[in-house]
Amino acid sequence: MAVSVGGHKRYISMVVVLVLALLSWWFQRQESATGVEQPRDSHVVDYSMRDFEVMAMDEQGRPRHRLRAVSMQHYMDDGSSILEQPELLLYQPVGQPAGPQAVERWQLRAEQAHIESNGAEALLKGAVQVQHIDEKETVMQELLTRDLRVYVDQQRAESGAAVEIRERHGVTRAQGLKIDIKAGQIELLAAVRGEYVRER
Repeated sequence: MAVSVGGHKRYISMVVVLVLALLSWWFQRQESATGVEQPRDSHVVDYSMRDFEVMAMDEQGRPRHRLRAVSMQHYMDDGSSILEQPELLLYQPVGQPAGPQAVERWQLRAEQAHIESNGAEALLKGAVQVQHIDEKETVMQELLTRDLRVYVDQQRAESGAAVEIRERHGVTRAQGLKIDIKAGQIELLAAVRGEYVRER
């Protein structure tokens, strides 16, 4: 009898061990299936481009803005894009709408750009250069600043960083600026000081 009882106990112990092993295996499969064990990053690139150029036209078929960059990565989850060494040209017609029009340009260059999914807003990151070029291809103003936010459709831009404006007659420095491209106006926000050269 004693041998029979001992064997029965060993049999129960083996069953318990086997059930626990099966439960452990089942829980591991459930965690793997639900992604709890290895969470994935949802901010992933779904497509990219190199050395590209995109042109947008207005209702009259005239150039409105042109964007080029060394590379672009587009993210699937939020529709945003990261551009390396972007160059943005904003065209501004001057003259009468009924007749022939000349075009001024605002040329913006940066180290990097983050563009929202709708394409209407961009943050130019790092060092930013802005040139205001008239219809005769003369650089009227050159602005140097950092981290410039551009509202493409509204044709305006702003930054809270230090800015340096270089013109033919001198240099102006300030803290923060707003640019109204449609009106061709620049508003300096604080700590404005200038160095001017007199014409002889």
